[in-house]
Amino acid sequence: MLALVCPTCGKVSPIGTKECPVCHTPLKQVQQQVVSITRHDKPQHRRLITVVAIAFVTLSMILTGYYLVATRQVQPLERITGYYKIEMSYFDHHHRPLYTDYYIINQTSKRPDAYHLPIAYLGRGAVGKKQVKGISISVMRKAYERSRQRGQLVMKKYQTVLTCPEKVDISATRRKVFGNNLELFLPSEGYFPVRVNDRPAVCYIKMRVIISTMG
Repeated sequence: MLALVCPTCGKVSPIGTKECPVCHTPLKQVQQQVVSITRHDKPQHRRLITVVAIAFVTLSMILTGYYLVATRQVQPLERITGYYKIEMSYFDHHHRPLYTDYYIINQTSKRPDAYHLPIAYLGRGAVGKKQVKGISISVMRKAYERSRQRGQLVMKKYQTVLTCPEKVDISATRRKVFGNNLELFLPSEGYFPVRVNDRPAVCYIKMRVIISTMG
C-alpha cells in the first residue's frame, strides 16, 4: 500500500500527514512509497486451545450429570421397594362400585423372580382396611406377617394376575425393570378391564398403591 516514509527516522505514516509524529520532520507528499503492513493477528493455536478448553468443560459437565442420574437410579429402588398396601376397587360395566379388597405386597428383594411378588390378603371392605393403621414399613410388615392368606401377584407382559383369595386377571402391563432387575408393581391411575373367577358382574378395577415410609 502507499504511505509516507520519514526520511529521518523511517516512520511510516498515512498519506496526508504533514510531519513525522516521531521526529517532527516535515513530510512531502512526493515521498510516497509502497510499503507492506504486517498484521498482528492472534495466533491460530490460541483459538484452538480456547475451543478445546470449552469442549472439555462441556464434556465434563455432561459426564457429571450422567453420573448423578445413573447413581440416583439406584437410590429410588431402595426407597420404593418394601411393603406396599394396595386397594383393589372393583366396578361393574357402568363403573358402579361393587367392593374393595386390601392387600400387602412384598416388593423386597426376597421374591421368586423378577415378575412374581408375594402378597398377603387382608380382607374386604372395612375389615381389610382396618388391618393396617399407618404406612410405616414396620406396620405393613406386621400386617403382611399376620395374614393367613398368601399368594402371588404375577406380572406378565400384557397382564397382571392375582392368585388369592380368588384368581383375578387384570389387563395391566408390567412396568420397567429397575436397578438390579427387580420388577416393581406401580400401576397407573384409571380403570382397567378385569376378570374375576365366579364374579361375572365385575368388569373394571382401580388400583391404589400406598407406599410404606421409613419406621
